[in-house]
Amino acid sequence: MFAVTGKIWSVDKVQYNDKTSLQLVIKKKRKEQEISLCFGVYREAIMQQFSNRELCGGDYVEVKFSVKSKEYNGKYYTNLYVENIVMLRKGSRNNLNMFDVAEEDYEL
Repeated sequence: MFAVTGKIWSVDKVQYNDKTSLQLVIKKKRKEQEISLCFGVYREAIMQQFSNRELCGGDYVEVKFSVKSKEYNGKYYTNLYVENIVMLRKGSRNNLNMFDVAEEDYEL
């Protein structure tokens, strides 16, 4: 398992067949440059943190994640899967609900 800290930039709801997941993007500064990391969120308990507004855009978090690769048509694709998220400190946009179970998705 790996870990990274950064700021929640966006959270988007993803529907695939009958399953719902989240796509989480965090931004992190590395050597004067800002990088983005995109994670898949599949655990119900973690998705609930966003719908309950425990975690929101702008919050600084530590994301613990696993890395998995799959081969498809002779090419390999790598995904990052969130195992756990820990709040480090609330961001300035802590009133923005980035995950609305109804239908809307928001981006910072």
